[in-house]
Amino acid sequence: MQFDHEHLVGISMTWDGNIVWTSNYGRIGIVDKNINPIAEPFQLPGLDEAGDTGRHYVTNSFAMDKKGGIYVVTSLYMTKTLWNSKDKTF
Repeated sequence: MQFDHEHLVGISMTWDGNIVWTSNYGRIGIVDKNINPIAEPFQLPGLDEAGDTGRHYVTNSFAMDKKGGIYVVTSLYMTKTLWNSKDKTF
């Protein structure tokens, strides 16, 4: 799924050397150092309706911890998503 006017709002590196990105509509993705996708992007709960309604959005970058936690603040709440580098899953 991709929304009209979706764009990146944050890019960072995981502790295992991959690249994490977030979009303004709450999708989180992981790519390797050659920009090849490692997993399907994860859609934050509640933001799947953002494209048409414009009520929910992400406007800032994100934080990460050493245990795979990815913390994203949306227009409504803060969320934690776990990245499992061993299984390559969210």
